[in-house]
Amino acid sequence: MAPYLNLQGNILAAEAIIRSGTEDQCRRFLTPTASGEMLWCQLFSEPGAGSDLAGLGSMATPTAEGGFLLNGQKVWSSNAQFAEYGILMARTDPDAAKHQGISFFLLDMSLPGVEVRPIKQMTGDQEFCEVFFTDVDLAPDSIIGRPGDGWQVAMNVLLDERGSFGAAGVISLEHELDNLSQLGKNEGSLGPVAADDLASLVARGHALKALLNRLGSAPEAAPAAKLLRTEISAATSHLAASMRGADGMLNDATTQDLLYAPGMGIAGGSSEIQRNIIGERVLGLPREPR
Repeated sequence: MAPYLNLQGNILAAEAIIRSGTEDQCRRFLTPTASGEMLWCQLFSEPGAGSDLAGLGSMATPTAEGGFLLNGQKVWSSNAQFAEYGILMARTDPDAAKHQGISFFLLDMSLPGVEVRPIKQMTGDQEFCEVFFTDVDLAPDSIIGRPGDGWQVAMNVLLDERGSFGAAGVISLEHELDNLSQLGKNEGSLGPVAADDLASLVARGHALKALLNRLGSAPEAAPAAKLLRTEISAATSHLAASMRGADGMLNDATTQDLLYAPGMGIAGGSSEIQRNIIGERVLGLPREPR
């Protein structure tokens, strides 16, 4: 079993298959995914597209046999070096409108032409990967939904991903707040500035917990949960390091959390993107000029 929670499989791939897949795809993938026998990765982001998910350049060209020939590159694919399958967005119609020429695939990572290159992070880990596709032969039954429906399938997947910050976030947030409060007790006299920062952060955490409990699985909860949860986690890491001072440099957990924190503001949709979604789709504010 790979050393990570199979979020990409249990939440993202499974939900996409249940919502948009065929009966055969459900029978083939859901049970081994739920049991942890089948691990997944997410193949959405690309080097040249940034946060413009619809700007992807990976091409899945239809073949005479009814399948597709895949070429392109993905990046920041979590734990792709362990995954047996990946959920993939690729352009199948280069002449269609930007959001309409995309299809959604279930990719067998063992296929010829798939190359995975782990990326070494400043934490020392290799959680993320680049994935390259060279003439990868995709079977006709590897597509989810119809050709060109991939954008809507992917948007539901992203809603599931961001919403998981709320669903699973309540429990992990409680644990994080308990640890932070215990840290304050262990450090003894914190001084007025650190004590005020600690009290403010604990209050923000409990307010977010109440918000997550109230909104539950409502669609508007997903971007808010993702944004606020990652911001509190980053602030917690910085405060814990500050409270420990120079001793924090000798604590592996403190160092790991501090170095990892900035990435959570990017993973699953950057904080800037979440603010745009909240402003435009939840609050109904005018869209940014394009």
